[in-house]
Amino acid sequence: MIKGAREKLLNARLYAIIGHEFEQRHGKFEDIVGKLANGGVSVIQLREKRMAKSKLLDEAKRVGRACEAHGVIFIVNDYPDVAIQVGADGVHIGSEDMPINSVKKIVGNSAIIGFSATNIEEALEGEKNGADYLGVGAIFPTSTKRDAKMVSELMLQKIMRAVTIPVFALGGINVGNLARLIELGVQRVAISSALLYSDDIEKTARFFYKRLSGS
Repeated sequence: MIKGAREKLLNARLYAIIGHEFEQRHGKFEDIVGKLANGGVSVIQLREKRMAKSKLLDEAKRVGRACEAHGVIFIVNDYPDVAIQVGADGVHIGSEDMPINSVKKIVGNSAIIGFSATNIEEALEGEKNGADYLGVGAIFPTSTKRDAKMVSELMLQKIMRAVTIPVFALGGINVGNLARLIELGVQRVAISSALLYSDDIEKTARFFYKRLSGS
């Protein structure tokens, strides 16, 4: 865990979602995390949907150590038990997963809770129940999560206005459509494929960070 994770979350602009495919394309997680951190990524989520728990634990430990070394918030997707075992900063869950109150009983009140929302009702429910941030999407078609529900631009704007916690737009976001999101008032995005299929993940991350921060 890193110090001041909640404060860092409030100032975060760029969130990366990674998995074992990144090691296959870009080398060891230790190097990947360093490059992402240098590019402006503040939050890294490890998402593995079909990996054996024992292998996931090993992978999460490696990513977690790298995140701590670089001062990056480390989030585990779906598995609060794994998050607590590896000392992650938090866990991300969906609206159809374990209730937030139940997750808090596992990871404790100090852990960051991320919540996926596709409409205002889910967004408000997540905030009311104690989520620290929302992931809203998919905004654009995505190959990372083929069964993802689509969220309209209008709905994204409504959600951003409806809640007070940070909102990260996600789903199919790339260097070509980022400008459109910024026009809509988006200040935070979560990306995966845009990094996975990039030849230079640090350069790509920096592109996103600079535009989101207005520099």
